Amino acid sequence: MRHSFCDYHLLEILNGFEKSSLPLDAYLNQYLRANKAVGSKDRQKICSKLYTLIRFRGLIDAFLTPPIDWKKRLDRLPTLDLKEAALKNNLPSHVKVSFPKVFFQLLETEYGEKKALQIGQSLNENAPLTIRFNPLKTTRQELLEKLQKELNAPLQTTLLSEYGLTLEKISNLFALPAFKAGLFEMQDENSQLIALALKAEAGDLVLDFCA
Repeated sequence: MRHSFCDYHLLEILNGFEKSSLPLDAYLNQYLRANKAVGSKDRQKICSKLYTLIRFRGLIDAFLTPPIDWKKRLDRLPTLDLKEAALKNNLPSHVKVSFPKVFFQLLETEYGEKKALQIGQSLNENAPLTIRFNPLKTTRQELLEKLQKELNAPLQTTLLSEYGLTLEKISNLFALPAFKAGLFEMQDENSQLIALALKAEAGDLVLDFCA
C-alpha cells in the first residue's frame, strides 16, 4: 500500500520511537522539530492516528498475522472498527481493552472482570482538555466568553471544580492572547480539586510532587 505524506512520517515516528529510550511525547516533539515540512494540520492528523495505534496496539494485533510491524498495523487500521472489534467474544479480556495481561489481571483481581473492562474502556478514551482560570485577573464566565470568541468553539464549565473550563476542540492555546495575558493555565480537573482540597493560605510552603 502506498502511504500518504502523513502516514510516511507516522511510520518514521513509530519505527524510530521503538529504537529510542525517550518517552513518546518527547520523541514526537524531537521528530517534529527536526522535520519542519510537517505543518500544523499534518501534525494533528499524525498525532491522532499515532495515539490511536499506540493505545489500541494489542487489539489491532489480534486481527493481524505474524510477523507484525507498524506498517501492517497502519494498513489495517482503516478497515477495523475498534469498538466492534472489542466486542468479539473470542478475544481475551485484556486484549479487548488493549491492556498488558499482567496489568489487566491486577485490575481484575481488585475489581472483578466486568469493572476491570469498564476501567480499561474509560482509560482508552481521549482525556478532555481542561484549563484553570486565574482568579487574580479574570472570572470564569469572562474567560469563557473571551475564549469562545478567540477559538470560535464551544466550552463548558467543569462539573466539580469551580475554576475549570473544558474545551471540546483541541487548539494551540499557548498562542492565544488570553494565555499570553496570564488569564488561564492548563490543568486537569482532578488536579484542580486537589489544590482546592488543600486550602493553602498565603505564606504556606507547598511541595508539589506532580504525582
